[in-house]
Amino acid sequence: MSRLLWPITGKQFTPYIHGQFVKPSSQYIRKLVNPNDKSHLVDIHEASPSQVEEAIVSAKGVSVNSEWQTNPKYRRDRLLALAQRLEQNDHDMAHIESLQTGKPLSDSLYEISDVVDCLRYYAGYCDKFYGQSQALNNMHTYTTREPLGTVSLITSFNYPLLLVGWKLGPALAAGNSAIVKPAPQTPLSSLALADLATDILPPGVLNVLPGGIEVSRSLIDRTDKTSFTGSTQVGQKIMRHAADRLLPLTLECGGKNAAIVCNDADLDKTVESIAMGAFSNAGQNCCAISRVFVHKSIYDTFLDKLSNTVHNSWKATLDVEGENEYNLYGPLIDDNQYKRVLKYVENSNQTPFFTGKISTTTSSQGYFVPPTIFANVNDNTPLATEEIFGPILSVMEPFDNLDEAINRVNQSVYGLASGIFSQDIKKAHKAASLIKAGFIWVNTYNVMPPSLPFGGRNLSGIGKDLGKSALDQFSFEKSLSMSNDIKQSVNSTIKSIDKELREISLQVHGNPEIGDNEFQACKVLCEYMEKKGFEVTREVAGLKTSFLAKFSNSKSGRRVGFASEYDALPGIGHACGHNLIAIQGVACAISMKTLMDKNLVQGTVVLFGTPAEESSSGKINFVKEGLFKDNVDVALMLHPTAQDLLYGRLLAMDNLEIEYIGKPAHASMAPWEGINALDAMVQAITSIGLMRQQILTTDRVHGIIKKGGESPNVIPDKVSASYRARSLTKNQLASLKSRVENCFKGAGYATGCEVILNWHKMGPIDDVFMNDAMAANFKNYMEDEGIVYKDRSQEEQIVVASTDFGNVSYSVPGIHPTYAIHTNAGNHTKEFTDASKTEIAHEDTLRAAKCLTLTAADVLMDDELYKQVVADFEKGKPQ
Repeated sequence: MSRLLWPITGKQFTPYIHGQFVKPSSQYIRKLVNPNDKSHLVDIHEASPSQVEEAIVSAKGVSVNSEWQTNPKYRRDRLLALAQRLEQNDHDMAHIESLQTGKPLSDSLYEISDVVDCLRYYAGYCDKFYGQSQALNNMHTYTTREPLGTVSLITSFNYPLLLVGWKLGPALAAGNSAIVKPAPQTPLSSLALADLATDILPPGVLNVLPGGIEVSRSLIDRTDKTSFTGSTQVGQKIMRHAADRLLPLTLECGGKNAAIVCNDADLDKTVESIAMGAFSNAGQNCCAISRVFVHKSIYDTFLDKLSNTVHNSWKATLDVEGENEYNLYGPLIDDNQYKRVLKYVENSNQTPFFTGKISTTTSSQGYFVPPTIFANVNDNTPLATEEIFGPILSVMEPFDNLDEAINRVNQSVYGLASGIFSQDIKKAHKAASLIKAGFIWVNTYNVMPPSLPFGGRNLSGIGKDLGKSALDQFSFEKSLSMSNDIKQSVNSTIKSIDKELREISLQVHGNPEIGDNEFQACKVLCEYMEKKGFEVTREVAGLKTSFLAKFSNSKSGRRVGFASEYDALPGIGHACGHNLIAIQGVACAISMKTLMDKNLVQGTVVLFGTPAEESSSGKINFVKEGLFKDNVDVALMLHPTAQDLLYGRLLAMDNLEIEYIGKPAHASMAPWEGINALDAMVQAITSIGLMRQQILTTDRVHGIIKKGGESPNVIPDKVSASYRARSLTKNQLASLKSRVENCFKGAGYATGCEVILNWHKMGPIDDVFMNDAMAANFKNYMEDEGIVYKDRSQEEQIVVASTDFGNVSYSVPGIHPTYAIHTNAGNHTKEFTDASKTEIAHEDTLRAAKCLTLTAADVLMDDELYKQVVADFEKGKPQ
């Protein structure tokens, strides 16, 4: 018996507080009874007043600044670990559940599985508490969701652990600490769950207090929210008791749930669903079917089929061990419930249409009431109006039309659940829309995934369990409205330096510098940043034309970084608009410094001057030196194109230098004496062309021949080329690179040439890992400026280019939006070179820079946004 009562170590049955079972208090002992045979099961030491206080202090000690509340990834991993632990111990936990409730083991196993699914469902929500951000009347407004604090979860006896899972999952996912007060008759599985969680959840996050009404009253008085499942009468008492504090409540109370059976219903399937909905768990189910409205044309047939189904399938039994007996029928929970249910049968003025059979042995030993069906029940009798919470089903007087049935269903003071059985989908939708209940099933019943909110109306309660709605029940929405000082300050700062930035842009554009030789551009930017009060470090990361400009007004604040590029392309100058990229970073950094000078934000701003993006990829040097990770918490950068995009594909890329070495010979006199390196290159290029038919549509392989020989009369012995391979992600790029190498190696082998292959010495450029939280924030600001974005799914079909900012985005959370500069020309064209020096392109750049600055300011100010930024980064970054 002890193995079944406790899955882990056989601890005493005492309150679980602050990660351990506390010493028993002999004054508060309850004897648990096995409902199957009325035998003594075990003694429970209920919580004393001092232990209740100890649990409240423990739970409230999970402070706002603890990792539990501030790190959603940590909460997610803990909930997933708890779900796995529960799954690993499912049979032991199911035995516990069956012993304390009397229900068949098959039912308990199913319920334990549901708890596991529920915990995993809410684990996935831990890092998805999004607020909203918008600008209204020059005011910046946004919302956040925060944990309520310490919540009390008071559950019923009918589904002891399942109800705990429904409430505990969203409560913990939202960052709260929880005190579970299970029903007095069924505390064992909640205590066992706490035991399983001991080395998983931090002390104080989960406490379990067995006890009765006094424990519940104390928790309602001291916790920040109460979620209750139980009778309507108790729910009303809780509401009255909580009224003085205006305590947030979720009350999932009783129901008088109805099913409508239309004349076109599939009766065989319908009676199976209704029997299950009425008699599973011995009718001890808040959403159990207790009223059935049947069309008069099929009334007698329905009754016959239903009684036959119940007679053949629902067997009351003492056997709680049968895992495959899905229609075994358990007892009621205790003597009080047993007598209460029997009173409805005995006091009814009607003779039951059908009463199931229970063996003499079973009936005499446990709290078994047979499945009972009444027919032609009037709408105004107690059988039709009161919640019985037992295996009693009333088939009401027949109805003539659907409108009549709906009106009769809605006469109940409850409004929890209902079922509709019809093969006419229009009829089903009509009924579902008109019935006043919180959960409607059509042609099925009691199917309840964790993703669907569950809760009623009227006397069935308030609030919701399950679904995303439950997360709202366990969190608090805070609205923030910020004066326009920040936005006005950013606008006025950028306006004040507009002409200076325009001069810098034209100066960089008019003097295109290639590779690591952007000396003049670097000098101009460094001197300008020093003039604006930044501390500038030159020649960082071993790059002569790089710099780092920093300003801070708080050593403890967060740190934001912007990036400027200023190198040109060979032959066509600033055809990628790097003159504009240079000034966007400067504009953002100076605007942020102004906010810090005015103490509107606290923290550090850094501008990274990163050279040679088009050739040697300067940011990779910065990343490898740890300059981004050591200096900033987030990084932001803009890039001009012909489109406004957040999620256009910025591909991972690597550069390959190829050299074939053959043997020279006279091309006319004795060509056979040579080994033609150019032939190898031609064959390799042909192979690349054929390979393009076999690669992903998002892959790119392209390049040029740099050297193809010295003289047409000499067999070329040295030929070189430069190629680039690009792919959707850094992982896919590795596979593509291998195939590209094979093309060049194969050509060398075929022609007898020596092959020398060298990938970029700094390593590949990564794809850009866009941070969703910052991207959404930036999008809101850009939309306030009138910019319209495509759907994300559409944007992700657009391949843009590659950028070494991709490596930055895997080092710290980052965004790299592209913005349109009023041109139809693509990047790396002469037309784009011309467009990048226009006045309107300059205006487009500064508008986007304002929005990027405001996004960075939000990251500095908004703790919830920053938590989400970090969560998105940790969640999506490949390991």
